[in-house]
Amino acid sequence: MRQAIFLTAALGCAGLAYAQLPPPPFSSRTGPPTGLSVPQQSMRPAEPAVLPSSILAEKAPPTATVRENLITFDPGQVELQWRDNHWQLVAGDVVLKDFGRRQAEGREVQRLIRELGLNQLGTVGTPLPVMEYWLAGGRAPRGTAPGLRLSPLDLSALRVERFQNQWCLRDGPRVLFNFGSHAEEAEQALAIIRRYGFTHIGQVGGSPPAMTLFVSNPDRAAPPPLTAPASFVPRTSGPASGPRERADAPFSASTGRLTPAAHPERPSDLADTTDYVPFDWRQVQVRRDGQDWKLTFGSYTLANFGADERAARQALAAVRHYRFNQHCLVGRPTPVFSYFMVNGRAPHGLMFGLGAVPFRPEALTVRQVGGSWVIGDAVQTLIDFGDHEEGARQTLQVIQRHRFDHLCRVGPPGAALTFLVRAR
Repeated sequence: MRQAIFLTAALGCAGLAYAQLPPPPFSSRTGPPTGLSVPQQSMRPAEPAVLPSSILAEKAPPTATVRENLITFDPGQVELQWRDNHWQLVAGDVVLKDFGRRQAEGREVQRLIRELGLNQLGTVGTPLPVMEYWLAGGRAPRGTAPGLRLSPLDLSALRVERFQNQWCLRDGPRVLFNFGSHAEEAEQALAIIRRYGFTHIGQVGGSPPAMTLFVSNPDRAAPPPLTAPASFVPRTSGPASGPRERADAPFSASTGRLTPAAHPERPSDLADTTDYVPFDWRQVQVRRDGQDWKLTFGSYTLANFGADERAARQALAAVRHYRFNQHCLVGRPTPVFSYFMVNGRAPHGLMFGLGAVPFRPEALTVRQVGGSWVIGDAVQTLIDFGDHEEGARQTLQVIQRHRFDHLCRVGPPGAALTFLVRAR
């Protein structure tokens, strides 16, 4: 048995070597991994081998015959679960990563998988993995995210080299991975890096890293910016009841509600009082407008945080975490509440570090308290609608239809961004 280790300075390998990777993914049908980390084992004895000269000299991308050990999963099903005193990242019945007791790092990896749309995990090395890599739709991930430490790769300097009977994958003076006596695995790792055009290697967490991730051209990751019109024509769930209005009503940082916009008057349609404004979560950004920090998509304002830049950036992290792509506005002609959806479905799960108020949707009612119409249960008031009774009743229908069970707020009291999620 052997373990992935890095050559030390005593072996003559200059530069920082990357830490050993966690155990390989496995199916829960075969049982959990043993131990919180890879057990210390001696390396396999050196085997006499001669590395083909083509490995050291090859500069062109490898052929499509590169062997790969890939697991494909649905990033929307990735969850962090506490099992047998371990925090494990699972997708269905497959365990992708085991973090031991490092819950915070597990949540960082879960967030990163969703942000970058990762849906495949590959490993190189037997019987224990030496190198891991992640793909998004069969391609190299693009982009970066908070918590991911990136280091560029010099593709022209990548090479497989034997030293002291250990086959290493090197990036110039830096040792990336040590495959022990297995030259073919070092060659396989080099071929995979070239095949997908990885340009950077990144890590999440401490030592050993919770995740190692290769990406391609992170600085040029964003697709060409969309040309956002001055106003959107919202999509509705029913026929229009009059002329369409601008859907650019921003949130008020002081009230936590949508600021009234200049809408033309039209007949009320209580059967359908929700507008759905589509947007691309990848194009949402934090922008300073005068003294205000705003969360925007093109010219459309999702939220206005006033002078609170930190809250604006936390809201951006939430948008990316859940991948919101529909802003749903309740009430006409002036919206009285809003929530977000993901491809027409309720966002799932609770983002780590986000303030959330739990409730049971079946226990909620609309009632009048001190002259205001509110939604709440026997012990708490969730949302105050002022004198908008119909807006409160429409929102309650939305909550119960989608089975929302948590109300999340970003920002100080009078939160600028409020949204609903389903955690169960």
